Amino acid sequence: MSYSETELQTRYRTMDSGWHQAALDELAEIIAHAEAGGYHRLAFRARRDLANRHCVSGQWEKGFPLFARCLAEFDSRPADFGPQEEYSLRSWYVRTVTTMAEYPEISVEQIAGLHADIRRRFAAHGHSLVGLHTAERWLAYVRGDWAAEEVAYQQWHLAGGPQPNYMWDFETEIERLIHRGDRVSVDRALALAEPVLDGRLTFAESTAPIEAHMLPFWATRLPLERVAEVFQRMERGFADGGPWRYEYPSKVIEFLALTGNEEEAFERYRRRMCHFTTLSRPYGRMEFATSCAVALGRLVRLGRGPEAVPCRGCSGKHPTKTLSERHTELRAEALALAATFDARNGTTWQTEQVTRRLSAGPLLEFLPLRPGARPVMHRVSPIGCPPDVAVHAARWLLDRGLGIAAGQYLSLVGEPTDPVVAAGVLELKARRADDDTTLPRLREAAAAFVAAGEPVRGDLCLVAAANWLRSEKRSAEALAELSAPLERLRADADPESVGHAEVTAAALQYVLERDGNGYPLIEEVVRRAEMIGDQRLLGEARYQYAWMRQGRGDDAKSIAADYIASVCALAAGGADFRARQVLHQLGTFFRKTEDWAALLDSLDRCQSALPPHTGRLVIAGLRWLRGETLHSAGRNEDAVVELSFAAHEYGAIDILNTSKRTYWVKLAEVCAALGDWEQANRHSEYACAWADRARRNGVLGDAARMVTGRSVLADSLRELGRLDRAVSEYHTLVDEALAADRRQTALYAHSQAGDLLLRLNRPAAAAADFHAAADLSAQVPQTPRVLRTLLMKEVIAHVRAGAVEAAETALEQTRGIESTDSDHAARLDLATAHVLFARGETTAALEHTARAQETLQSAGNYSTAGIAALFLAQQHLAAARPDLAVTVLRSSIHRFPEDEPVVAELSALLGSLAAQHHPLTSRQ
Repeated sequence: MSYSETELQTRYRTMDSGWHQAALDELAEIIAHAEAGGYHRLAFRARRDLANRHCVSGQWEKGFPLFARCLAEFDSRPADFGPQEEYSLRSWYVRTVTTMAEYPEISVEQIAGLHADIRRRFAAHGHSLVGLHTAERWLAYVRGDWAAEEVAYQQWHLAGGPQPNYMWDFETEIERLIHRGDRVSVDRALALAEPVLDGRLTFAESTAPIEAHMLPFWATRLPLERVAEVFQRMERGFADGGPWRYEYPSKVIEFLALTGNEEEAFERYRRRMCHFTTLSRPYGRMEFATSCAVALGRLVRLGRGPEAVPCRGCSGKHPTKTLSERHTELRAEALALAATFDARNGTTWQTEQVTRRLSAGPLLEFLPLRPGARPVMHRVSPIGCPPDVAVHAARWLLDRGLGIAAGQYLSLVGEPTDPVVAAGVLELKARRADDDTTLPRLREAAAAFVAAGEPVRGDLCLVAAANWLRSEKRSAEALAELSAPLERLRADADPESVGHAEVTAAALQYVLERDGNGYPLIEEVVRRAEMIGDQRLLGEARYQYAWMRQGRGDDAKSIAADYIASVCALAAGGADFRARQVLHQLGTFFRKTEDWAALLDSLDRCQSALPPHTGRLVIAGLRWLRGETLHSAGRNEDAVVELSFAAHEYGAIDILNTSKRTYWVKLAEVCAALGDWEQANRHSEYACAWADRARRNGVLGDAARMVTGRSVLADSLRELGRLDRAVSEYHTLVDEALAADRRQTALYAHSQAGDLLLRLNRPAAAAADFHAAADLSAQVPQTPRVLRTLLMKEVIAHVRAGAVEAAETALEQTRGIESTDSDHAARLDLATAHVLFARGETTAALEHTARAQETLQSAGNYSTAGIAALFLAQQHLAAARPDLAVTVLRSSIHRFPEDEPVVAELSALLGSLAAQHHPLTSRQ
């Protein structure tokens, strides 16, 4: 099929601007049809575009031949092309040849020949040689030939050098000095970058690349708080721009790894590891592989080597490997690429640099990236853990509620040949699955243990099956499942195993009201656990006893004492996750009565009774619960201290990056309640950024909670005066609230967005938000006052947008609302005045406005009365009577409380008018 040039031009103009495969294929098809039709200029532009897209996606080797074809076409038919094509070709010739230095398969002689060709072409037409000297300098830089680099740099300056206010040219100055590495060069870079550090020097582009170069040097010279601020500023810069060359995220990963933030570095590596497999630019691969090898090497030295690291984002396309294996691969690739570059360059520079970075020590023991951040707790995994030991460790962890960590150990087992180990793997996988397959697989595991000569282990699998049935509210089936294995365990098993089975039996007897409701049995288990000193068993038994006594309605103080004893025993037994769950149950118990003083007292007693060396997870859980309780009791300043500690501690403990950022939402809420909008913004932004990533990946759990986080983020932006961003977040909040069936929140977001859009002088958009809020009020019934306020604001917005008919429609809806408030008529008067004023009926509008102001003022509704006063003054100004406007403002201001926000607006308008209006004195 053939196409006309017009058809192809239209198709080219409207196609996707991305660089995904579908767009690239469509562009290649346009080129083919253009060539077939003889449309040379279109084929040239499309081919140049295709080359550009390959380069932006990091696959320059696909762009090189396309560019060569463009250059050949231009040389063979220069008359067919205009100045635009010539300029495009010239600028991309420089960029393409510059990048060739990053491909070691292209020889230095070939690149030098292209430099000579650029010089010839540019000199022949009188073009600047700045681009040529940039390419020459970069080749010398990659080779580590600093004498040649200095010559090219000086020639670059003589030819015109850096452009004013162009960040990339300034970055060139910094980068070359940093990579030289000698003390004089580093000191010079520090001096150059100082104005960037303190904000005196800014550019049209983000300064993030400069900060990425300088942070390793600033880290050891500046206070940690200042370094963290610069890091966060750099992060925002990278987030707002892009796409960025791989070298920049590489620098960030390496910096994190060398400042005690290895886990954050690891997570960033994982985000890019799948895409990294497609990166074909050798210099970028070498830089990324080196930085990630530094990060993974730190984790290997911390004992994390055996952890399985699945590739993210490829749906299993790439194999899962251990952290040690990935570290070894990255290190080998970095060194191999460095050697390849050195062989091409005839130097040893790249190998020396890569080796130095791979063996570098940490810059700092720990850099808190956010206020209150704490070092991550790294779980040490034994290198080369045997399968039987791994299964034992996984069971120990799973028994204590640490399912994710148990999975890490299970991943070390592989395909066991030992029947006992194989049965153990089947058991643990069934318990971790917690789905419809759990029951049959546990029974299968029990049979496998019996066949392997481990009948006690098989009976414990059936106890686990009974526990699963209990969790599914199938208590009678659970008791039947438990009866036979419990009888056998009592005859043959150790006291600890029997005790855990009897805790389950007591719970089932209680639910089914059998055998004394389970009390005699659970009391016996508690006594036996105390006697044999099994702390985990004691903790589980005391928890079960407290739960049963709570159902019976025993004294609250004694129930709390049992919960506290359970927490302390579980903490002593290494069951930190279970101890935190019991703390949550303790909080739930007291929340029912809202006896916050009693809960705080219980938490104080619990903390004082905790054993030495209690795990960080338990401490964090206790501090979090105390913070929530203090917030509920209205002690927000104390609550912030506790919640902040716990939130940062949770983040540090969670080595697998699975902690819910809902912790930060609560902290943001409390900061907002205190009016600390800076902190509220910081915490809510962190939570929402995580939520956005989780939502894109389809793993957002607590969507309703994150709606609250978005609401706090939008409110904080509003309070900080960042109105455009606040409007955007309110609109995002609408979508998220509706998705979570939080319609009242969606109504609130529409209303707030409308208010801000009015302040931003975007009345048409504001009217749309107010209208949407009014529509939602039908789904979330509101008081007549709320609905009337929304419609009145819609009227005002329509008037300001010049949509008088729409304003009249909203006004008629307002008149139809039931009168329930004393100021109903005044509000209606004010809305009517806006419509009258828009129609040009100024006298009637003034009458309605004055009457509304007086009524609202008398009712103490100062905010709306202030709006009326401002509107009254604006009407006088429109009638060319600034003297009357001044009189209205002066008479109104003193009638409002000084702290009323409207006073500032009235005063500002009065000040502006007073400077312009000077009443004439009467003639003598």
